[in-house]
Amino acid sequence: MAKDKNRGYKKKPKGNNKTEQSTYKAKKTNKRFAYWRLLVNIGYLVFSGILFYCMITYNPGYDWLFNSLIKNTYKSKEQVLTITTDQKLESKLGFDAKYLLFLKSKTPEEAIILMPPPEIITRKRDGGLFSNDSAYAGNLYWASYFVYPRKLVYEGNESIYSDQITHVAIINKWGYQYAPNVPEDQHQEYSVINL
Repeated sequence: MAKDKNRGYKKKPKGNNKTEQSTYKAKKTNKRFAYWRLLVNIGYLVFSGILFYCMITYNPGYDWLFNSLIKNTYKSKEQVLTITTDQKLESKLGFDAKYLLFLKSKTPEEAIILMPPPEIITRKRDGGLFSNDSAYAGNLYWASYFVYPRKLVYEGNESIYSDQITHVAIINKWGYQYAPNVPEDQHQEYSVINL
């Protein structure tokens, strides 16, 4: 027997009203269906857990993912936090950033540096280290950002600083023609010379 409100039992609908009776049956059926759905979902959860465990245990790819990649990513994140901004730029932009930072460290702040034409910088002749695709060092505006407050003057380009050059950037052995006092046996592939 169904409980009423006072006793906790619900009363079965009375009368011949089929709508009331069908609503009561639908609620009763939905309750049974809800329990069944809950059991099915728990079964799927258990099956998924077993499948996940087996994939990790028996598949070396997932073992590598969890035991190597994730742990090593955390370790490398700690290492990244300890490197300097210059080291980050070198790792991202390669030799272009390394050479421009070298120029910055070897010249005074008021230096005016003669740079070779961009074709010399991007040429991979004799195993050149600058990138062909990006040519960051061959771009006046981009390179000036790295060596600021030093001024850059590119060979063949007009500049108000052309007659005030204090240093020559040596790239792919270009630039020694402006420093004849340097013996040929001391010529380096990449350097900077004070005039």
